[in-house]
Amino acid sequence: MGFFTKKILVVDDEPAILANLQALLETRGYKVVVASEGRGAVDLAREARPDMVLLDVKLPVLDGLEVCRVLKEDRATRRIPIVMLSGLDTLGDVDKAVACGADDYLTKPLDTEKLLEVLKKYA
Repeated sequence: MGFFTKKILVVDDEPAILANLQALLETRGYKVVVASEGRGAVDLAREARPDMVLLDVKLPVLDGLEVCRVLKEDRATRRIPIVMLSGLDTLGDVDKAVACGADDYLTKPLDTEKLLEVLKKYA
């Protein structure tokens, strides 16, 4: 981890998923900030400047694809790696996420080992 703790923004509208991801990440030494809807996620990303974003596709207010697009178009947040999380796993769903600027795509239910590999890669 180095001399500072990596900060991860987790965005999901399911309280149980947020709590589980937060607990998993914190036990691995990450600082976690959470949002449960899209507009709040955009604001929090701009304010907290996380090292990485785990972003659910289906969200209220702004969906995850739109959040991803907004963050990647903003000079202040465009370099933050974004990993989309979704129960949708068709090639078309992955293509939409990549088209919005997502750096990676994980399907739910999340495989903890895959998630940890992605964390090592981006955060």
